Amino acid sequence: MDITTFETFASHRILQTTIELDGETYPSLPVKLPPLFCLAVAESGINLFELIPLTTRKKQDKLAMFSYRDIEKIVISPIKKLTSVVFALGDRLNLDIILHLTDGRQFHFECEDMSMLVQLAASLASHQVMLIDRFGLIQSYQDATSTKEGYQFLLEKFSGISDEQQLVNLRIGQVEE
Repeated sequence: MDITTFETFASHRILQTTIELDGETYPSLPVKLPPLFCLAVAESGINLFELIPLTTRKKQDKLAMFSYRDIEKIVISPIKKLTSVVFALGDRLNLDIILHLTDGRQFHFECEDMSMLVQLAASLASHQVMLIDRFGLIQSYQDATSTKEGYQFLLEKFSGISDEQQLVNLRIGQVEE
């Protein structure tokens, strides 16, 4: 895929992704939906890689690179997703990431894992990238003694925060409406 094809494909879609940070990939093993792309946080910017279908291995050549000076802001929030648990519906929270570029383009990603948020925030702050976190995700994980505790705290507070801020908290599909 070339960048033009990607931009056409990505417009009005929410793209399943993994996040690579400090040599680690999050999630290391996706559970619900196979990711299509990897956002690799590097010293020069955020590199976008296609993933080999049904694996979490990156293709060798990067598809695009978003330099930090070209990123206007990154908005993160949790998004509730329906999932099936044996014979009933359940739900889980995924990380919603919207990358806003200075030229007006935006790309919308979703990651099954939030455990890297404190590291991600520190990395973006060191490059002066504005990170908008209306749910206090980073603080929740910073204050927690474990990733599980951070996720559990967020799960308990999620509905109240989303109601208070009048935010959509359930996503059924993989396309923006």
